[in-house]
Amino acid sequence: MSLFVRNNIILLSLIGLFLLVNVLVIESFPIALDEPFSIFYAQQNLGDLLEMFKGENNPPLHFVLLHFWIKIFGISAFAVRSLSLVFALLTIPVVYNFVKKIAGRNSSIVTVVFFVFSNFLHYHSIEARTYSLLFFLYSIVLSSLYSVIFEGRRKSIYVLMLGNLFLLYSHYISVLIILTEFIVILVFIRKLKISLLKDLVLSVFLMVVGYIPGIYLLFIRLNDVNSNGTWVPLPEFSELYGNILRFMNGKFSFIGICLIFVVLLFYRRFRLTKFNLIPLVKESRLYILLMFASSYFGMFIFSYLFEPVFLDRYLIFTNIPLIILVVVLCQDLMNDVLSKRFLFILCLPLITFFDFIPDNNRNPDNLVEWIHNKSNEKSSIVISPPYFQYTFLYHFDRTLFSNYNNLEGLKFLNNIHPCYNGIELKNIDLNKSVFYIDMDTRFTLGDNTIKSSLIGDAYELIDSSIFKGDAIVYYFKL
Repeated sequence: MSLFVRNNIILLSLIGLFLLVNVLVIESFPIALDEPFSIFYAQQNLGDLLEMFKGENNPPLHFVLLHFWIKIFGISAFAVRSLSLVFALLTIPVVYNFVKKIAGRNSSIVTVVFFVFSNFLHYHSIEARTYSLLFFLYSIVLSSLYSVIFEGRRKSIYVLMLGNLFLLYSHYISVLIILTEFIVILVFIRKLKISLLKDLVLSVFLMVVGYIPGIYLLFIRLNDVNSNGTWVPLPEFSELYGNILRFMNGKFSFIGICLIFVVLLFYRRFRLTKFNLIPLVKESRLYILLMFASSYFGMFIFSYLFEPVFLDRYLIFTNIPLIILVVVLCQDLMNDVLSKRFLFILCLPLITFFDFIPDNNRNPDNLVEWIHNKSNEKSSIVISPPYFQYTFLYHFDRTLFSNYNNLEGLKFLNNIHPCYNGIELKNIDLNKSVFYIDMDTRFTLGDNTIKSSLIGDAYELIDSSIFKGDAIVYYFKL
């Protein structure tokens, strides 16, 4: 069997493993958190959708792609999440071939196994949000920038340019990603020929031209952040290692990986005739380290100097160079014989603490079922904060959720009233029975006085139930 055929069989087997791990659980947890927001707006007409971006926190690419995906496949959990699964799947051959080029086939296999069994990547690979698109595009950038710097490939410059351009249209954090690329280029600038530097400058110009429509949206977003701040909190120093633990499936998995690394280090020191770590510090390893560290620590520093952005899902792309770095350095500590036999042991801690079924700590499907079991057609439903309405409506009535043009009127006809506080509630004509859905308002709104307002209007609390995410549903009657 030729090396080419064997390599493709291995790659297809890894893709098959990835599909098996993800497809089986793609509907195992309910649509919740930010997913209903993406789904609701993506199903709108393109004109209405593009108008929405003037006040939206995210660039348009994922919404537009999801819009056309919904047109074909609908809005079931499997349908909307399968788009993310496609991007995550496309990441595998990119990462596999890149690592194979810099460290060999064993490292590429182990890196993909890490990718498949990472809890964090596993969840975002099947979440109906932009993050799988983000780490797919980043993997292209990581690979193509390496080809430009170390292999002098002119064609890779334009792959890099397109990857960065699509990144900019996928998430605003991409601006910081591109800044870290400039840092890496400056470190290795001596390796670049003048002709390549000229092409790089031209590609940056073309990228800026391609991003002209997005610059206006970026300016609006920056102006909003300057005026109102951001919901992301200022990071604590513990998050520097806390996110690493999260990326490595928790502290026990991380400790296991570290122990393997330490054992390899001591083995090399005491069993090999010569111990010299300097040859292990290859330029390709330094490149991976810089791509990870400049982004990860750069975003932490940026959070303190400008605006907080050090959030685990914003950092998801740093998972890729981090995983590659861990695997490749472990292989470098082995000789060729050892790496063939023992490198795969590195996967065991990650697999041991792998959560096959993701948990988003929400169960709005059970919440809606509880209301259905108790309600009658005359019950009013009060939802606070109002943004939870999309999650509720998705599980309450999929047809109503899909009818975005008439949503306000249909909510009124179905006695569904999103509101912020008890003052707004005074302007609503409620029925004799009321369900009040409190979606952790103590955290987001403080005392919104809705519950006390209902009691003040002579409603009697009949029953209540607590659901995941600190959600409480109260059932009142006059």
